[in-house]
Amino acid sequence: MVVTVLALCGSLAAQAPFLSYDFEDGSLADFFNANGPTAINFCADGPIPSGLTTVDAGELLFTNDELLGICSLSLFPDVVQSKFPANGRDYTVKMAASLESVNELLIYVRSRIGIDEDAGTVDSQLERGYAVVLVPAGSDQLYANGALSIAEFTACHTLVPHPEWPGAAGLGFAHMDPGFAIDAGDWYEVEASPQGDDDGGPVRITARLKLAGGGPAAPEAQLSVIDANGLDHTPETLSPAADVQLSFGTSYDFNQQPLATCRVDDISFTQLQGCDQAPFGATRTLWGETVLAEGVPVALYEAGGTYAVSIALSDLRAAGTCAAPLSATVTETLPAGWTASDVSHGGSAAGNVITWNLDLTGGLPAGPLQYTAKATGSGLVTIQGELGEAGSTFRFPVTGPEAAASQEALPPVSDFGSIQHWLILGPFTREAPGANPGEDQIVRDYLTDGSTTEADIRPKAGDTIEPDYSGTAASTGLAPNLLGRNPGDVPTWVEWRDYDDADDRIDFETVYGDLSDIMCYAVTYLNVSDDVFVNFGVSSDDSVVVMLDGEVIHKNNVPRGALGRSYQDTPAVFPTLGNVELTAGQHILLVKVFEGGGEHNFRVGFLDETGFEIPGGPDEVTISLVPDEGPKEPAFRRGDADATGRLDISDGIFTLNFLFTGGRTPPCFDSADADDNGKVEITDAIRVLGFLFIGGAEPPPPGPASCGADPTPDSLSDCVYDPPAAGGC
Repeated sequence: MVVTVLALCGSLAAQAPFLSYDFEDGSLADFFNANGPTAINFCADGPIPSGLTTVDAGELLFTNDELLGICSLSLFPDVVQSKFPANGRDYTVKMAASLESVNELLIYVRSRIGIDEDAGTVDSQLERGYAVVLVPAGSDQLYANGALSIAEFTACHTLVPHPEWPGAAGLGFAHMDPGFAIDAGDWYEVEASPQGDDDGGPVRITARLKLAGGGPAAPEAQLSVIDANGLDHTPETLSPAADVQLSFGTSYDFNQQPLATCRVDDISFTQLQGCDQAPFGATRTLWGETVLAEGVPVALYEAGGTYAVSIALSDLRAAGTCAAPLSATVTETLPAGWTASDVSHGGSAAGNVITWNLDLTGGLPAGPLQYTAKATGSGLVTIQGELGEAGSTFRFPVTGPEAAASQEALPPVSDFGSIQHWLILGPFTREAPGANPGEDQIVRDYLTDGSTTEADIRPKAGDTIEPDYSGTAASTGLAPNLLGRNPGDVPTWVEWRDYDDADDRIDFETVYGDLSDIMCYAVTYLNVSDDVFVNFGVSSDDSVVVMLDGEVIHKNNVPRGALGRSYQDTPAVFPTLGNVELTAGQHILLVKVFEGGGEHNFRVGFLDETGFEIPGGPDEVTISLVPDEGPKEPAFRRGDADATGRLDISDGIFTLNFLFTGGRTPPCFDSADADDNGKVEITDAIRVLGFLFIGGAEPPPPGPASCGADPTPDSLSDCVYDPPAAGGC
């Protein structure tokens, strides 16, 4: 096809591509097409077929295989080694694409794959890369126009979740409406740019999509993400023998489409121009304390709230390989609908974009760049920033926290009644494999170290335990996980707040990656204000055990997939899930979920007596990820009659009001007994006021400067008070 190439990279002078393909000569010599019934070694799923790629009318034609309905193509590693510049891994690739009848086209950049040219196969165990994904209109229920996405994939086509990326909450990959319909028969210009060190990160990936040629005008769409950690490389994936940089896949993640087709043409690679070293470092600090949401630190916000953001600048680049920078631009992009004010250092705000044009001739400006962000809406959002300098297409990320979430997006209990906050432990291997290894197997203790058991464990985030594998513990080891949740390969309890999304299940694949023949634990704490009877609903993939305060209340040895927004096990079929008494205080809920293959997830939630879900859960129950510390020892501050944590005139007045005007009863009589005579009377008020104002004797221990138990036996009940002021017990 003939297409007008649009300049999408700004005002820099056009640069000649270092590698391009128009396919007019009919050649595919630089590309490898794994084709046939055993074309792709898809790890646990074994060899699977892949379709055929040919040159048709000067265009690259992908035709899905007739069984599973996918197709793949990649550059040869030796082509990358011979035709890419030595420093050419930071590049922009452009192409034209027509989706024809496929429901998904994946364009991988920084791609790695294991190629066996003699056998005509690829090994997806070595798969690594960032995929820019095109989805046509009508294929995604969330996006009527179709979608432009960016995803990270690791071994065996496992999605690496990035809920902090734009539009990724509940999905794990960046997602956006392109601003126009992606129609099956039209051609589109696609542009993708990877930049940074993928062996450790950060890597910046941008994607753009435009209608091609003489099509109607449409706004430019752009999606930009930052992967702080880079790809999950191994020595094998870092080998030049696996480095293909560009590869394609069709219909990988939606319903497969036998014999569906799409086309690609006019592929070109252009190096990024300018200095590949940042002019300086820039690190963002968000407001308040962060919480972990699906493993990512997020700052909490409320619609209408204003929040201070700062960007610290450091390490101005000295003259060397590149000249010292004379100026630079820093840009922060807030979520859509957010606005900025109080921008420091002469910066400007236009809508949700803040820009600083910095003069560096005198060095870095004093103090951090600052602004105030005003929030709108709800959900998980991302603040992204970058810096660059004139004459360069390199852009460098502002590092530091970038994700923020509204409390509504992270409810402890979803609007379907499902508990969303858990502590997760695993993944453990086991002797008996499969989705339903047997009821005698699923009730065994897989975490015990010989002392602590699953019936008495009271974990908090970051706690570790080393099971007595193949001994007192039923587990045989810790399964390797792809996402680094267990530092030093020691099982570590992971704090997990899930987003209230379309299925509101807790997905262990998101925590540990796609694994088979394993089991995992989940724990949460139920804080109960008043005695209450509750009913639980359970869904799982696969077998499941539920324990309350160390006792099994439900077990189901079953191979199955957990349904979206549905409870498979209810009191109507499993009576032990119904009419469960929770007394006032804290209770521990522990869930064990066993996995054969495929998905691995669960849901536990609250139902009413008729079997309908309770949005937000029962009023008497709140969810916590922190175990109670147990009863406190008796302690107080002598003379602090109103239990505020300090001794002042209000304590004397409080005692007088209690004695003579019917005022409030002291929270702790020992504390009000300022003279330690075993009674609360007028002499206590006199003792406090005399100490404060005429140099009288200090109240006896413990207090008022200390906090402790009563050293003098008396008839007053021992008490524990919990004053709100700093310095309280």
